[in-house]
Amino acid sequence: MGFSTIAAFAIIMISLFISMSFIAGELVKSFNDIDLAVKKQEHRKYELENTDFEITSVNAWNTTATTYNVTVDLTNTGAVTLDSSKFTVIVDGISYDFTYNQSNFYPLEGVRLELNNLPGGEGSSHRLKIVAENGVERYATFSVS
Repeated sequence: MGFSTIAAFAIIMISLFISMSFIAGELVKSFNDIDLAVKKQEHRKYELENTDFEITSVNAWNTTATTYNVTVDLTNTGAVTLDSSKFTVIVDGISYDFTYNQSNFYPLEGVRLELNNLPGGEGSSHRLKIVAENGVERYATFSVS
């Protein structure tokens, strides 16, 4: 009886150690995933709090009787470098493709966005919305000349 008790105890303890090592390994992996997620969230929060830009000018002119082109000048007044290709430009509720004069939009510098062949005639008024990659948005109104 003494040997079987010791053997059973040894088997149970070995099984317990093996299962605890699996559990500890998974817990460490989960804690690392949580830590990474918290760091990403803090980085997004930093970028959101430090992103700011201004629409410094909007110029629109007729190209035909029913279409016009627009140039929009922006100034980065925040502390975060923005990617010009990740902006969204919306005119009168419709998102349009645009070109830009530089890819990286550094703090205290400007960038020019150009939109071509938008529908509208001379004298028409429009609403412009520009959204940065992290959701910061600015508005302007303009008329076609």
